[in-house]
Amino acid sequence: MEHKIVSFFNEIFEKYKTVSDDLNTPTPINFEDAKDIISVFVKDQTNILVKSIITGDFIDISDDFPEKLTGLCEEYKSNCKSYIFSDTNLSKFFEQHTDKIFSGVTEILNQFFTLIHQFNITTNHFIYQRQTFIYTNIKGLFELCAYCNLFLLDYSIIDNVSYYEKLSQLENKKDYWHFKEPFSNLKIFEFKLRFLKYKWLKRQKYNNTKLKQFIKETYSEKYVFNNHIIDLDEKIKIGEPYYQVYKEWIEKIEYHYFDDRTEFDFVERSIIKTTNLDTYDLYLRIKLNKDVELNIDELKNLKKLFVQFRIPKFSKNSKEKNILYYYNNLFSAIVANSNENDEKLIDRMFTEVSDLYKNKRNNNFFLYYKYLDYKVKIYNNKIERKKYDEVNIDSIKQILFICKNHFEWCKNGFNRLYDFDKSNSTLIIEGVSVYHASSFSLPLSISENTHIINKLEGEIIKLENNLYQGKNTSYLGDFQEELKKSEKKSIEIISLFTAVISFIVGTVASYQFIKSITQGIIFFIVFGISISIFLMLIFIATRGTKLFEEIKKSWYIFLTPYIFAGIILYLLFNFYKKNESPESATIVNKRIDSISSKNKKLQEEINLIKKDITSQ
Repeated sequence: MEHKIVSFFNEIFEKYKTVSDDLNTPTPINFEDAKDIISVFVKDQTNILVKSIITGDFIDISDDFPEKLTGLCEEYKSNCKSYIFSDTNLSKFFEQHTDKIFSGVTEILNQFFTLIHQFNITTNHFIYQRQTFIYTNIKGLFELCAYCNLFLLDYSIIDNVSYYEKLSQLENKKDYWHFKEPFSNLKIFEFKLRFLKYKWLKRQKYNNTKLKQFIKETYSEKYVFNNHIIDLDEKIKIGEPYYQVYKEWIEKIEYHYFDDRTEFDFVERSIIKTTNLDTYDLYLRIKLNKDVELNIDELKNLKKLFVQFRIPKFSKNSKEKNILYYYNNLFSAIVANSNENDEKLIDRMFTEVSDLYKNKRNNNFFLYYKYLDYKVKIYNNKIERKKYDEVNIDSIKQILFICKNHFEWCKNGFNRLYDFDKSNSTLIIEGVSVYHASSFSLPLSISENTHIINKLEGEIIKLENNLYQGKNTSYLGDFQEELKKSEKKSIEIISLFTAVISFIVGTVASYQFIKSITQGIIFFIVFGISISIFLMLIFIATRGTKLFEEIKKSWYIFLTPYIFAGIILYLLFNFYKKNESPESATIVNKRIDSISSKNKKLQEEINLIKKDITSQ
């Protein structure tokens, strides 16, 4: 478009030269005719600029051209003035008419190019919230000004009521300007404006449908614009003659956003293509392999096509944006079909793609939402299995913070997620190839994503509460278990000391009854068995079924000492019976006889004492 702008100034300058020469011939033309000639010519040249805007020639404007434009304008102003300065009337006409046209065109295009440059060179990091339109009071530039504003709205389409209000305001402005100075391309303007309104209303229809699914309630949603009521419960129609022009794009909207699986012609045309794929062919293949029939291998194979994609005049930034869109959808498909075993793979892929976002200064939130949704499910499973140490709640909260910030930006920001090449953004209207910057794409849904992010935030809060509750319960349970173990150990230690003391005391007290080594051994074995049984009962009381399980596993170790003790006791008793000492029996009999004789003597003495007492 740069050469057309240069041609605009140069052609008008050449026309002034021609008219000036005609005014200074021996048979000069009428000055009023000269003014009409220049006015008509300037209008025609201005219309060429309008057509260049309509066809999207501005997309290849160089970065520094807006700065050059002012200098270019001043240069041609000076050239015109220098050439016609001797003609007072023509110079005066130039000052009153063409000079203002030059300045007005420069001012309008400078504002337009500066903003469009931002839309075209950035991936997503750009917020457009212009409160006023580009404005001019020059009648001959009303149409140029209107189209520049229309394209800015095309680029900046968002899911906000204020956007539709701006479209309505521009429509009113167009009516006023057209009344003052009839547009040469009025129908094109009306068609394009009508389609932008249609796309915004289709997004509201989608939002309305999704919201009813979320809240599981029915309600009516209506909008009133310029006394016109729009009911979202009714089918959104673009009407004729607009439908015939936008029919295929409307079908694409139904297919890509409303899951209409009608066998549309554009789907079949794209599928059969194997070479010279354009941006829509790649876009459709993502849809087919992700949403229609999942095929992750085919999705992965698309990476090479996106990286190697080449189309003339398709900017590097648009290509990078589309690659990010591809990674978004690939990540979403993989995450949706992954489980806890894939956690490391998902973490690594998230890091790689998020680094791409940072490098391109892209503020899209979708990647972060999908990752968080996956991690919340995985962490909930881990909490149920009491794997609390594997849950990194701080990391999740930090990513949620980033996700919410990016979404807040997306609410008001220029957020076209995918760019289509010019062939997929152009339709023929009134014989002119009309460029549509946003093609058939609908704006990002704010209400749907607000709901899912709020829901996700609630799930993360619940996850954090479950984590803390689980940890506290676990700590309390461990403390109680340790306390029980400590009590059991105390009982066991006390019982052990009691058994040892009992054994010592019992053996010392029993020494006076033990008269032989055999008797001593028998006593120690029997007493030791009694003490061991006592200890075993204590351990059973403190350790419960665990001890029985241990005994079952190695029962022979527990029974062997008792078997040996029983055998030894049996042998000792037999030995003791067979070899009991006769001297021991004699000594006992002598002691018994001695005690008996003593008892007799004592009885006799008692009897004598009694007699003495009675005789007195």
